[in-house]
Amino acid sequence: CWMKSNQNKIMKMKKFSSLLLLVATLMVAMTSMAQTTKTGKPGISGGLLGALNYTQFRTNTSNIDYKNDLGWAAGLYLNIPLSTKWSLEAQGQWSTLKYNVKSQVGTIKQFAGTMQYQSYPILLKYQTSKNFALLGGVQVDFLNTIKNDAGGGYYKRNFIANSNAATVGFELFPTKTVQIYGRYIYGLSDMKYDQN
Repeated sequence: CWMKSNQNKIMKMKKFSSLLLLVATLMVAMTSMAQTTKTGKPGISGGLLGALNYTQFRTNTSNIDYKNDLGWAAGLYLNIPLSTKWSLEAQGQWSTLKYNVKSQVGTIKQFAGTMQYQSYPILLKYQTSKNFALLGGVQVDFLNTIKNDAGGGYYKRNFIANSNAATVGFELFPTKTVQIYGRYIYGLSDMKYDQN
């Protein structure tokens, strides 16, 4: 009983620490303002971001096929200029991804539902013109929770806790207050511990 009580306290401390880090990052991002220096190089900028995720599980078998589905993400970004054209951008996102089975062979139920991640992309951006930038980088995702709507006994422990991805994309209006971006994210990690 004492061990369970300490585990609950540790879990609450971890959640509080994550919340505190998020609030501190938000405060830094909100106080950062885009400014141009005397050399013409933009200043450090940051802010809030929101996204729609269009995702699909890729499998190594023809027995199951997942369809593309919509999820969402919200978070913060911090952009640090390296020169007038190049910058480094770190993002922190709370991402919810949805996966649904399109077709499957056999009676074993496959995972179908939502996964919630903390996602951390690190992007190198190149501004090709005043209103357009290219970006590329890496992303690390940490699995927080899953909700399996299909049954079949899939739990968080059936999936790896953190995964890696490569990403490329574009950004419209990179120096404006409101920016629009699109990214393709290619997962490099096998998401499940077991083979199917």
